[in-house]
Amino acid sequence: MRPNHLDVDRLRLDTTSLSCLSPRLGGAPGEAIARDWVTDQFRAVGLDRVHHQRIFYPRWIGSGRLSVDGRELPALALHGSASTPRAGLTAPLLDLGAGTAEDYARCSPADLRGKIHFAEAGVIYRRRTVLRAEKSRAAGVILANPVGAEIEAGTAQIFGRIPIFAVSRETGAALREAARRGAEMNLAVESRYVIGRCANVVGEICGARREYIQLAAHYDAWYSGAADNAAGVATLLELARCWRGQHFPLTLRFVSFAAEEEGLMGSLFDVVTRWPTVKALCRGVVSPDIVGPRTEGLYISGGPAVARAMAAEAAREIGYTGAAIRDFPETTFGDHWPYTRLGIPGLMFSKMPYPHYHTPNDTPAQIDWDEVRWMTAIVGRVVEKWMGGGR
Repeated sequence: MRPNHLDVDRLRLDTTSLSCLSPRLGGAPGEAIARDWVTDQFRAVGLDRVHHQRIFYPRWIGSGRLSVDGRELPALALHGSASTPRAGLTAPLLDLGAGTAEDYARCSPADLRGKIHFAEAGVIYRRRTVLRAEKSRAAGVILANPVGAEIEAGTAQIFGRIPIFAVSRETGAALREAARRGAEMNLAVESRYVIGRCANVVGEICGARREYIQLAAHYDAWYSGAADNAAGVATLLELARCWRGQHFPLTLRFVSFAAEEEGLMGSLFDVVTRWPTVKALCRGVVSPDIVGPRTEGLYISGGPAVARAMAAEAAREIGYTGAAIRDFPETTFGDHWPYTRLGIPGLMFSKMPYPHYHTPNDTPAQIDWDEVRWMTAIVGRVVEKWMGGGR
């Protein structure tokens, strides 16, 4: 697979078409429309056995407010946040830097307990910070966007035990100053869980054997979600077009997952409900997620390490020089992760750090379309290497 095999105009059109269907979170009107659009595209590019895999899962619904010295600040209660009493909870604010293990180790258990923890922690590290805050019996946690001016939405924890908020970098600076003067904060969250229902979209290119390699890209999004992850879905569609009519030793399973943004619910459902089949037949999972933004790094995450090294080699083989290739060990924030828990090789490709991640400004205007083409070629090359040869 080489970049010149791919059509940038089609990648642009598919990305733009899906990003217009927003918001696409589970339960939003755009989610069902997006699911049907992906289904139509899977059929149009010639995939076989196109169908919906119906899923159900715990869907968080809630809202919150945050105030210091009686003044309410712009903030967003993250998915999974625990509820508070109606009047909220009030506690001292504690600045924990970037929320790393080293930052927490500098404080005694007594200093951490019962305080509202504040940290600048973005896409990769937010969940780890929340887990540290919960373990240290914090009253709550506030996470500032470290790379962008906007509030970064997201799911910080499934069934979180404390209130969890996101704020912008500007608000974070104000909170850091408030922590220096020993201010107390009030956090209020009202939330509940309902049964969420949506569907993964599945199609195949049938190979000589039933064993399969899976290409996965979620179609849901917080807002328009151009890089995250309309461009990832466009990557799958373009590869399906290029491979149509070819004969492979293994089957290629294409899946566009629902409810990834709500805690990897679509991929978890697939693994939990199909685990004997997945364990027996799946030979690898490749997931493009955060595709095309102008950033300094192409992060290759997942495992095992030999698979990440192979993917980096694949990128170099086809001449990729658009960003530094970053080897990133196993993480839990992508649809490859549930499969790696079964010992299946799983890789995710992401352009980071991305200042518009999970914000309304993740639009097609932020995307470098040549980068989308390169990402598509890299993913294709990795699949071909797993198949046992280059095309």
